[in-house]
Amino acid sequence: METGGTTPPTTVNNFSVLKHSEYYQESAENVLLAQRFLLCGTTAYIYNKNTVLCVSAVGEGDSGDRVEFSGAGDSILGVGRSQRLPLFFSATHGIVSITPTAANTSTLGGMVNESMTEEVSRLTEGLNLSLGVWTEGGADQDKTTRLQAAFLHYNKGNVAQSQLLLDELFPGSDTSQLDSAVLQLSINLLDDSPATDPRWAEALKGAIGGTGAPTSLIVLNQLKDKTTAHQYFITFLQQMGLWQQLSVGMERETRVATRTALAEHGQRLAFATALRTLHNEHQELVDAAIRHVVAERGEVPKNKLTHADLFYRCVSQIEDIIAGVLKAQQEVLSADVAPRDPVATIHNVNKLLLALLHTARAPSPHCASLHHHHRYPAGARALDRHKGNQGAPERSSCSNTRPLYRLGCQLINLADFILADYQPHLRSLAALPLGHDAHQDLLKEYGKDRYSLIQPLVDGEQYDQAVSLAEKYCDFRTLVEVCDRTNNQERLTQYMNRFGSEGFSDFVFRWYLETGKRGKLLCQGGGQQGGELARFLQDYSSLAWLHQINTRDFTSACSTLRHLAQEESTYLSRKKTLLSLSKLCGLVAGGGDGSGAGGADTTNGSMVVEDDSLTLEEELIHYQEQLPESVLSAHFLDPDTMRVLSPTELIHMYTSEENISANEFDFKKALDLMSFVGEEEAEELRRLVWVRALLRNSWDHLDTDNPIQALSETTFFKTVELAFTQGCEMRELLVPVEELLTCEELEKLCQDANFKFLLRAGYEHVEKLIG
Repeated sequence: METGGTTPPTTVNNFSVLKHSEYYQESAENVLLAQRFLLCGTTAYIYNKNTVLCVSAVGEGDSGDRVEFSGAGDSILGVGRSQRLPLFFSATHGIVSITPTAANTSTLGGMVNESMTEEVSRLTEGLNLSLGVWTEGGADQDKTTRLQAAFLHYNKGNVAQSQLLLDELFPGSDTSQLDSAVLQLSINLLDDSPATDPRWAEALKGAIGGTGAPTSLIVLNQLKDKTTAHQYFITFLQQMGLWQQLSVGMERETRVATRTALAEHGQRLAFATALRTLHNEHQELVDAAIRHVVAERGEVPKNKLTHADLFYRCVSQIEDIIAGVLKAQQEVLSADVAPRDPVATIHNVNKLLLALLHTARAPSPHCASLHHHHRYPAGARALDRHKGNQGAPERSSCSNTRPLYRLGCQLINLADFILADYQPHLRSLAALPLGHDAHQDLLKEYGKDRYSLIQPLVDGEQYDQAVSLAEKYCDFRTLVEVCDRTNNQERLTQYMNRFGSEGFSDFVFRWYLETGKRGKLLCQGGGQQGGELARFLQDYSSLAWLHQINTRDFTSACSTLRHLAQEESTYLSRKKTLLSLSKLCGLVAGGGDGSGAGGADTTNGSMVVEDDSLTLEEELIHYQEQLPESVLSAHFLDPDTMRVLSPTELIHMYTSEENISANEFDFKKALDLMSFVGEEEAEELRRLVWVRALLRNSWDHLDTDNPIQALSETTFFKTVELAFTQGCEMRELLVPVEELLTCEELEKLCQDANFKFLLRAGYEHVEKLIG
């Protein structure tokens, strides 16, 4: 039982019944309950305060060796272990290490392998697993080779020698290379070639000659041998204390949990064995698929070896057969055959693949403690394409015929198999942060495969089957699409309640938004979904106000519309409409007649501020709508589609040369717009407005004998008179005369003494008026 992890153990790896027994007496019950357990390698130590029982942890159990610490004042004070050796702290003898006797070790090896001896002997003859090819413990050997030697020693009953090799290979707690060595040895077992086959012996040596045996018999036996060897390898890892130390390794440039990878290797062997068993039943299809796979790998049969020999040898890549089968199927479908043949071909392919995949999924007794998850990336992609090839027959008008009905059932089974296969991996990554790359990549891949697997059922209007899979695997997209296609609002509401905690409502709202079905989105505001829709629409103000009006929350609608109006810059007409709607909502909300969401108090300070902001926005719109037609034409602006102009832009337009008919009213509007800009900018703009007003007239022929009369006809002083008449604060509105005379734009005019005279005279007159 594994206890080294962070979670409590749920399975038992091995159980042995001891031959040792003790007589129970109620008076000695405390002594019996004080027994403790220590495991070191394949030896278990059962001890109490004064006795240690050393027994085998595997096999049928034995009577073991008994060591007493019963001398005067002696007892066991503490227990530990170091480098797989048990340590007992004795009150009299200090630290004591106890190991099994040589005879006991020999007996242990015999017990472990008694039932295996004949099988192991045959395996070492049929597979390239022989101690003769290794120099035991050689310094020049890699860790995988030395791990192989330890494995074979274990299988031959030399448990002590196997333990010695492991101690040399992984001294102390250094297991940094354990995972890589274990994975590589496992792959070597899967891809081993039979040394007893003369064709392989000659092919590997580069020689020519030899005769072959019946392929079907030899290959099937080889696969069974590899399966047995792999099972023994798992047992070896478990019994020698390596299993608990496995963590994460690299396989095909991908980080994988080593135990999961070992379980997958066992599944590949089961897959290969099932394929070989079914080979004769689907002879033409499998032969063609194998030829495609071997050719894709760039291999060519030599020395009487067949395509099947090459293919079945490389079990670690057995999933390539799925892509090969689909290529073989496509060849048949593309050929000029009778109308019923394509359906029969697809049915046979489905039957084969389902049988193989279910065989691979079958739990292995040697890896029962693992979550089984198949990582067949190429195969999964190929199965997705295969599923797509079946969509067309299902969508035909003959979907009730028996062959096509069977294809539909097979499609559902394939989709169910692939999606179920994702679940253990998803659960294993659930502990990672949601933003973790591995988690996100898997979720993205799973979501894509899930939709593409179920979508053919939706396209074929097999809604019940599609919904069944979508509900099982939480494919929200399919559920929404089916409800939308069938216009089943009741079912959609049920899903919102059922999957509410999983974010289904937000998914529905987003789906309607992305597909442009805003009307249906706003219809989801009834009952419990009303609050969820309101929260969702907080990020979509352009739709939120419609929902707020629909739920009679006019106060919120007023605020939302005002915000939209203030943010609107594309169309002036839209800004005006939004302001008008906001004002209407404000009136309804403040009416106090119960029509609003609890009403609103218009005397509230915030409401007054909001009303003021509405008024200012409306004034700006009014100024823009009053722009002369000549200005609009000069700037290519259409009154119906023009954008929202800023106050600064309006000031420039009102006083620009494009406003060919500009008068004092236009310049006064420009001055009024100063209240919408910042103080620093306003100073610059005010100076600009007065300068342009001065430049609007010619000052060469004005009568200096009657300056006040002459100035009354200029745009500058007409604007001053209009502002004075309207009650403006002239000292704040006018720019000091000396400041005007220093403006760069008026440099040429300032060279004329008459201009300076008239301007100063006019300012003097204004000063007397404002007293």
